[in-house]
Amino acid sequence: MQSLVDEIAHEIGEDPLAFRLRVLGSPREIPYGQHGGPIFDTGRMANVLKIAARKAKWETPVAKGFGRGIAGHFTFGSYVAHVIDVQVTADDTLKILRVNSAVDCGIAVNINGIKAQTEGSINDGLSAALGQKITLNAGKIVEGNFDQYVMMRIGMAPPEINIEVVRSSKPPKGMGEPAMPPLAPALCNALFQATGKRIRALPIADQLTA
Repeated sequence: MQSLVDEIAHEIGEDPLAFRLRVLGSPREIPYGQHGGPIFDTGRMANVLKIAARKAKWETPVAKGFGRGIAGHFTFGSYVAHVIDVQVTADDTLKILRVNSAVDCGIAVNINGIKAQTEGSINDGLSAALGQKITLNAGKIVEGNFDQYVMMRIGMAPPEINIEVVRSSKPPKGMGEPAMPPLAPALCNALFQATGKRIRALPIADQLTA
């Protein structure tokens, strides 16, 4: 969904961050019946997007072969946004340069714990997006071990992760999963800026040269 939002923004010639903020509109609470309800606060979502963008210096131009992508997500009552900076070299090697994140989970009971959950979600999300794939042949799973089901190695982990936890008086909410869903779309949006190619399926490892 967050990659589609980016595609719409580019189609109409609007900055992806500005488009998201325009769609969110003025701060208000909207009834929300899925995970994290009963309400969705557009102001809190817009705030984490703006914080992550500010930390990443969103308005700074990127050079050829570099990309910067943004995505946000709401679930379990928490709001998370990531901005990812990447480089794709001439031989199609992907380098994750940095991730800037903002988290609003209400009252921050344990800031170090919140940051640890976010860091774990970032690396887990990258691992899933980059190489984790299960294929079937004649009804059997092809991948038999981790030499085929590729987990992200430490050398692919972002060398720089910056996380800002929003100070809030709202009731504390969940931090087990909210930071993972926006990771892959932020990465794919960054790859589009770096390569001009849209990635609409995961994992992405085999698609950089497509």
